[in-house]
Amino acid sequence: MSKFNVPEILESVFWVGVKDWNRRVFDALIPLPKGTTYNAYLVKGKTKTVLIDTVNPGFKGELEAKIRQVTNPAEVDYIIMNHAEPDHAGGIPHMMNLSGKAKLVTTSKGAEAAQIYYGVPEGRIEVVADSSTLDLGGKTQVH
Repeated sequence: MSKFNVPEILESVFWVGVKDWNRRVFDALIPLPKGTTYNAYLVKGKTKTVLIDTVNPGFKGELEAKIRQVTNPAEVDYIIMNHAEPDHAGGIPHMMNLSGKAKLVTTSKGAEAAQIYYGVPEGRIEVVADSSTLDLGGKTQVH
């Protein structure tokens, strides 16, 4: 198994995103001559673990491998979906399968999109509003 660079950018906050060197255009109009990144972050508290965003389809294996370098993906308690575009949310079905207990944390509109595009069951979605928080044990995630 390959070892990937998984920087700890703050204490217990890891960048588990992926570089896509081959993507050349964003939203059908913005040139990407050097590719792009799909930024995802793993935050480990004392009692809970959260994954903030996932990656574009086709990169879920690398995302999983990076998470495995930090923790068992089955231990992810929450997956935050900031918005439903595939470059941020395409790996949600894979990650939800790896962690049968994970709840998808998103807005009410995000919940609708997650059900339609990613097949996330309503019972595994936690709808939040502005300024909602998640207590991870020693770390608090604000939405």
